[in-house]
Amino acid sequence: MGLGLLLCGYLFCLNIFNAYTLLPAAVLMFLGLRKLARLNKPFRYALYLTFLPGAVGVAGIVLLCLRLLAPDTPNLDGVSSVIALLSDLCLWAELTVLLGGIGELCAEVDLPKQRAAALRNRIYTGIYYLPAAVLECIDLPGNAFLPAMAVVWVLLGIVVFVLNAKLFLDCYRFICMPGSERPDDDPYTHTQKKE
Repeated sequence: MGLGLLLCGYLFCLNIFNAYTLLPAAVLMFLGLRKLARLNKPFRYALYLTFLPGAVGVAGIVLLCLRLLAPDTPNLDGVSSVIALLSDLCLWAELTVLLGGIGELCAEVDLPKQRAAALRNRIYTGIYYLPAAVLECIDLPGNAFLPAMAVVWVLLGIVVFVLNAKLFLDCYRFICMPGSERPDDDPYTHTQKKE
């Protein structure tokens, strides 16, 4: 259905080298969303939005190559900050639209807990990514407040990541495409239809 590929792609997003793994994450999420795009409009919009993190991922890989091949190149730290900022903003935009599509899909198949989780995770995702993007822009030397703030945002990011990954896993487990349901007398199920 595409939810498995979507989950695999999302797993690449939890990484301290986020910009370097955005390209494989975007590719896997694109492949999953390509299958989901026919279900509702937010999935189609999220499909188009995967090109943004993919482009940022390419820029991150180019930056990594520049650091390895030409370490004396000036202003690489500034470029790195811009890539980190774009990474946060692109992931926020894509996940916000994607979670909206998951919420609609869960409403269609009558999964109220997952629908509520999708709506909740949209809020938590915004609470994490938007201030994280602002923190990427702040560079105050000698400020003791920033390391403590960074620890809080890393922990908040892990919580948001786990909540989103759990939602994607639940959707993967409970939702199947029309026509791919198992019949009641399927030999691969533990219970068979009783007559």
